[in-house]
Amino acid sequence: MDFITEERGYKASRFNMRSRDKHGDLLLLNTYSNKFIRLDEEDSPAVESLLRDPNGALHDHPAFQELYKRGFIVEESVDEFKRAADLHHRTIESEGHLSLILLPNEDCNFRCKYCYESFAKNFMKDWVQDGVIRFLENNLHKYKSLHIAWFGGEPLTAMPIIERLSEQFIKLAKQHRIPYMSSMTTNGYNLTPNVMRKLLKAKVSYFQITLDGVGKTHDTTRVRMDGASTFDRIVRNLRNIRDEVASRSFRILVRGNINRAVLNNIDEYIDFLTEEFSADPRFVTYWQPVGNWGGEEFDDTVLCKDRDILEPMQRAAESGADFLLSNEMMYQGGSVCYAAKRNSFVIGSDGILYKCTVAFDDERNQIGMISEDGRMIIDEERLNLWVTGHEAADSGCQKCFFRPACQGAACPLARMMREGESPCPPVKTHFKQYLQIISNSRLVEKVTIGKAEVAR
Repeated sequence: MDFITEERGYKASRFNMRSRDKHGDLLLLNTYSNKFIRLDEEDSPAVESLLRDPNGALHDHPAFQELYKRGFIVEESVDEFKRAADLHHRTIESEGHLSLILLPNEDCNFRCKYCYESFAKNFMKDWVQDGVIRFLENNLHKYKSLHIAWFGGEPLTAMPIIERLSEQFIKLAKQHRIPYMSSMTTNGYNLTPNVMRKLLKAKVSYFQITLDGVGKTHDTTRVRMDGASTFDRIVRNLRNIRDEVASRSFRILVRGNINRAVLNNIDEYIDFLTEEFSADPRFVTYWQPVGNWGGEEFDDTVLCKDRDILEPMQRAAESGADFLLSNEMMYQGGSVCYAAKRNSFVIGSDGILYKCTVAFDDERNQIGMISEDGRMIIDEERLNLWVTGHEAADSGCQKCFFRPACQGAACPLARMMREGESPCPPVKTHFKQYLQIISNSRLVEKVTIGKAEVAR
């Protein structure tokens, strides 16, 4: 902890967020220091008074020291605007960190009702695979880490491509002595324990799999290409992985796309998540209201709003569901979209370079090509649409308590489509409720301040 003296002036950090849980305990989270704490209800009046007037407090008091060392109180001389601006530069430039999202197959074995993809393409061409390998051979020396994300279509319909490329990526990262990480978004239909073990060998350790509620709701939205149901097989795979795969090094995010039908049966979904996954920390969950994403058009009788899912999320969290991602989205850069980062690229099966995975047909998103000899041929004007502006061009973002987490870059596409409107993420808009939800997680720290008088 920094040395505290009475001569210095102090102030509450502008990046503090505050709420209370249902027991009245005070919840504090700072989006710059990444600290999240809980204080007993009886301690909270003193803490709130201290945050209102840090200079009126005894600086050797445990409460002041606990808040100061966690960044809830900072010195008057600290320019938090400059801190945030520097953080934004480091986040967006992502210097030293390369992230590639690869589409090994742009076709899919599902036809989800809300899906925006056209499935006009299929497996990644051999020359594109060779181009990616050569790009890394020629450029990996510039970076300190490599992250590969497998997307689609459905990536697990292209396991030979994943295995071939992963072997090369791991080899190259080892040669350059840099960390290698890999993740996958999959529908889970082909994710058997045997496939899971192959993927863990290929160092894929993070998975996102969607279950739209229980079977009777999921099987109306997430169906196979031939219209058949998918819920039972996905759940069987997840159970088998839970019970048969001993590795503790992976995480599976069970995503729920929530519409009115799922919301009307939400208690069953909560019971299902609690019974199946709450006892295993390898499984976490995340909920997202369904939108008109480019598939079938839905009206308000089908769709629900962000606010509609908050109370059910709270009940799910209290029952044991782990909304860890919502917690991470409140920390430094946690709500910054990958598309906003300069060294993040999506590589299509035909070699087209994109920034975003939800707007493949938007010309602004088609920023270039990768060549067979490993060159990225990039349209800088289109690239700059994604990686510039953000908080620097938005005075509202610059003053926002959520700035370190979001940086005005939660969704560059939304900012373009809404002509500069701030694309605030739900965790910011409804931060009081989200703090209550994530206060059930293992990441909140309990802080006790003692009974001595705080004020001078």
